[in-house]
Amino acid sequence: MEIDDPASLIGHIKKQFNKSQYCDVEIEIEIPSAYQPSTRKIFYLHRILLSRCKYFTCVMWRTCDIETGMSWKEQSHKRILVTLPDSNWISEEAFTLFFSLFYHEKFDELRTEISDNCLAIHWLGLFFRFDQVEQYCEDLIVAGMDDTNIKDIIKHVETTNICGAVRKACIQWLKVFIFICRWDEDESFINSLCMDTLMEVLKSRDVLCLSDSKHLLGRKCKARGLNFNRISKAKSDPVGCSMFLRFINRKCLKKRPICEKMDEISIGGQLWQIYFVIDECGNPALALTAIGGPDPAHSNKRIRYRVSVEIYALTPKTTFVTRCNGKIDTNYTRLDLPNSVPKACLEDRFSFHWNCATENEEHSVAAFVLYITPVRRRSCRNCNSLRM
Repeated sequence: MEIDDPASLIGHIKKQFNKSQYCDVEIEIEIPSAYQPSTRKIFYLHRILLSRCKYFTCVMWRTCDIETGMSWKEQSHKRILVTLPDSNWISEEAFTLFFSLFYHEKFDELRTEISDNCLAIHWLGLFFRFDQVEQYCEDLIVAGMDDTNIKDIIKHVETTNICGAVRKACIQWLKVFIFICRWDEDESFINSLCMDTLMEVLKSRDVLCLSDSKHLLGRKCKARGLNFNRISKAKSDPVGCSMFLRFINRKCLKKRPICEKMDEISIGGQLWQIYFVIDECGNPALALTAIGGPDPAHSNKRIRYRVSVEIYALTPKTTFVTRCNGKIDTNYTRLDLPNSVPKACLEDRFSFHWNCATENEEHSVAAFVLYITPVRRRSCRNCNSLRM
């Protein structure tokens, strides 16, 4: 092996991880336990590589070792004792993997292993203030978030009290997860949410929440001394609000044009239908029609509405807001809502596994919330056809 070859030199350094005869720092991890003796784990690393981490940089800049009272320069073999409370859930494999990351410049080499222990590695990255590891794990957590791990991730976020991209993604997921939550199975999960998280979700205008789900959430809030209607002021009136999940099928997106009915809602006796449309140029959007009329005896009578529509398109990372105004003639015209389906909604989607035939199968979903407000109407001539 030529020492001048960078690849060979880096490879040689990686092989020295946890070898006591070559390493110059001994790290002893103590995991206290209330019911059994403390667990201790020992790792051997190099001081120059530990300097990548803020925690160990601060420790090694101390004038002397706390245990021995000797300065770092006087010690032939330096030892660092670290006490990690509340870390019994972290496996031996996760500890070893975390400390091995000091010997890797690009963590993609261990992407699979890190993904399997992502929450534990992220917790250690936060504790030791290893910024590169922390950021890498956050990206993996957000990218891999789905309905099978959302509960564990939210618990991790609330325990570590972290902000940023992971917490934001959790809030986005909760806005949709509440929509399909099986309350008989997930009631304990809703009860376990901390007050700050629950309030942040319920205050959001773009949260998907059915009437029966809102009733249960109202009970949960009352048990905690919270006024649900006051907290979720924007969602307290269900009239004029439509919410739905749009299952994305790649083959369907290739068909042009397309007009697929997604949902319908009654406002003051008037039936409104929401469509997912793709024009001949391949531009996706939502569209609105009005069917029948508020008076059953004159359902064929054309009525012109001036409507205001507020659209929230949710992705795992953010929410896109669009507002449209226009006119609709019942049973006759369709109002297209431009820019209501951003491309990000079709590229960055929610992944769900419920009602799937196999464990590896998943649903790719885009989520939408629409607030429809008819602000004026007047009668037009009779017409039975709907112009689409």
